[in-house]
Amino acid sequence: MDYLEKLKDLNKKINAIWLKGVAFFLLIIFLFALGKNLKLFPERPPLQEQLKPILEADFSIDQTQYKNCNLSSSNENVDTSPLKTNDQLGKIDLIEDTDKITDKKNLIPPVYNPKFITLDEAKDCIKPNEIIYALTIEDQTHIYTYSVLAKHQIIHDMFQITNKENETISKEVIVTYSPYSDSISAFITSEIFGNSGRLYKGINLLFDTKTESLWLQINGEAIIGNRTGERIEHLPIRTLTFEEAGIKFPEGSFLSFDTGYITDYSKDPYKDFHTNDQIVGKITQNISTNLLKEKVIAIDYSGEQKAYLLNSSLQDEDLIDKINEEEIKIYKNMEFDTYEIAKIDNNGNVTTILPSVQMYLYSWKEVFPNSKIYSNKL
Repeated sequence: MDYLEKLKDLNKKINAIWLKGVAFFLLIIFLFALGKNLKLFPERPPLQEQLKPILEADFSIDQTQYKNCNLSSSNENVDTSPLKTNDQLGKIDLIEDTDKITDKKNLIPPVYNPKFITLDEAKDCIKPNEIIYALTIEDQTHIYTYSVLAKHQIIHDMFQITNKENETISKEVIVTYSPYSDSISAFITSEIFGNSGRLYKGINLLFDTKTESLWLQINGEAIIGNRTGERIEHLPIRTLTFEEAGIKFPEGSFLSFDTGYITDYSKDPYKDFHTNDQIVGKITQNISTNLLKEKVIAIDYSGEQKAYLLNSSLQDEDLIDKINEEEIKIYKNMEFDTYEIAKIDNNGNVTTILPSVQMYLYSWKEVFPNSKIYSNKL
């Protein structure tokens, strides 16, 4: 009899625990539904929706800043069909590892036929403190404004170089800008590239028009598609102000605002992004929150990657380091007031300026998690 009483008592306890569990579970479901309905737990919108205001903050025309510049009167036709990348080949997965910011390619249209003006012409419409990028090949320098690159992100260009035999040689290049990593890169290539509308770790992915493989903007490596593993030749490019460029390159060729597109270059669609703490993509690396958008000068050289925080690594003195057993110098070039990485000889003298990139730390470290970072803040 005692056994049956104990069994009944145990059964009551089990039922009571079960009922409490069910009630607790139902309460959680109710609170979640209520909170969602009242926006107590707001969902983070998809990346494409987060960036929509930036992508669309484009075409309300007010050309007061550049009213003295030659401007385009019509838009070029570009291919804006969906991407046809072979996503079965690649170092990363197209769907899982990249973020889509536009539904079709080239919705941010590249400049395919740039025009250039003289310094005197450029002075009429560009402010002295405007950021520009200077690309020098042999004895020629072409200057590209941030305002144009921010709106188009790829500029196809051609240098006409006279060699020692007095022959004219054409060198085709692309100059690229990735706003969410704040990185500028230039490459020698005769191929046509476009904007894929996809990002990897906040970095633009370019596509070539032959195979529509996707190429990483910071080093020119194909990472998805038929040409995975290939690279295009990376070039050093300098960042300075228009005023400084006018002093250093008085005979330079300055990109015209007659780009082939009607747009307002006086408005920076990424101004807020560059001044707030927003980032693009997931953070998987152990980086202090206050350092995520610190700028680094970084190098990807012969399979090894290193980065140096500009605000702490290079404030007081130049750095001497090694990459793949070659001595390099990381320094501020006082002539151009810009940071560079270069090979040096046994006496510490610069011999060859190497292609490097200045960009946000979070993007660099996410792409190259094994990269060494030099800083007295870390």
